[in-house]
Amino acid sequence: MLRSNAEANVGVYFSLSSMNALAYLTARTPVRPRMTRADLRNFLDGLEYYDAGHQRLISSSPEFVLKFQRAAGQARRQLPPTDFAHDDVRTLDPDVLTTALEPLRSLFHRYAAFVLPVGGERYRHALERFARETAMAPGHGILVLIPDIYDERSFGVLEPNDGTAQAVREVDRWPGAVFVLRSGSSAFAPLDEAYGVVSQLSGVFSRKADEPDVLAAADRIIDGVRERRAERTPRRRILHLSDLHFGTDRSAQTQVFLQANVRELVPTIDHLVITGDLFDHPKKRHAQAFKNFSDQLRLLGFERSIVVRKTMTNDSLATRCWDSVSAYGKWPTWNGVPYSLTKPAICSSSASILPEPAISRGAPSTASSC
Repeated sequence: MLRSNAEANVGVYFSLSSMNALAYLTARTPVRPRMTRADLRNFLDGLEYYDAGHQRLISSSPEFVLKFQRAAGQARRQLPPTDFAHDDVRTLDPDVLTTALEPLRSLFHRYAAFVLPVGGERYRHALERFARETAMAPGHGILVLIPDIYDERSFGVLEPNDGTAQAVREVDRWPGAVFVLRSGSSAFAPLDEAYGVVSQLSGVFSRKADEPDVLAAADRIIDGVRERRAERTPRRRILHLSDLHFGTDRSAQTQVFLQANVRELVPTIDHLVITGDLFDHPKKRHAQAFKNFSDQLRLLGFERSIVVRKTMTNDSLATRCWDSVSAYGKWPTWNGVPYSLTKPAICSSSASILPEPAISRGAPSTASSC
């Protein structure tokens, strides 16, 4: 079984303002956290002082809740004194912060498994029940991280790992939980499966065996969860084309390259993504180059593309030009005179999902500055 001083199961509530501290406390290879004195003090006070109306620590063992409270108090006393209120909003020196958090980090790393419930606010009741049942279950070795707010921001308390990546890919299977072991092995499980994973880990952690054997058995459980999830989640491959610059010599070379190299990849590609710059300074003659490119992609087998426009010229005029080209196959005019876009301006980008690689005026889009 786990060493005799392994901690009883416990749940720790955290707020978004304390995510940096939790990330440092749980990480195997931590990056020194950045926090203001006020945020750190609020985090430590929440652990140290018992509030019947809003408990920050839950466990079936009052003894281990007391251990956390003592460690938080010790951490708070490590902070240098200050007489100035404005010091509360200043970022603490990283050395001071890591020294203050060392008592808690030592306590956190006695746990063999961290569990993070994930899901939107509409799943709060189910997630709270799972978190409390896991934290209050008899046994030891499991620490549950319980966010005040349930959304994707809570992932910030964990190092990037296979489990968090799985959870992001499988939003349609939320609510669920991410499991991270001391070894670094991790996996995501939907809530109905997560209860079973907790039960298996609890059984392993209570075995009468050498600690390395116990931890190896826990790794096998989590690896199995991850592998089963991967089998059920089809992988998607994306072909990314960028900086096509229609109308330039390089654009012509690109089309030759596509014909020679991309055709054999088409059966294995799920999505085609095209990002800017689509052109330098578009002129009327560039319409045919764009049409040739569209036709070529259709011939290669790409019926649907995602286009992220990025223009080095006036965006509103460029949008009109490419809308006209995509809809009517011709360059737009004003009083019979073709638009000419030659003056550089602030560039911007937008994304559209279209049935062909063209920009549609009515397509949903998001814009950002370059």
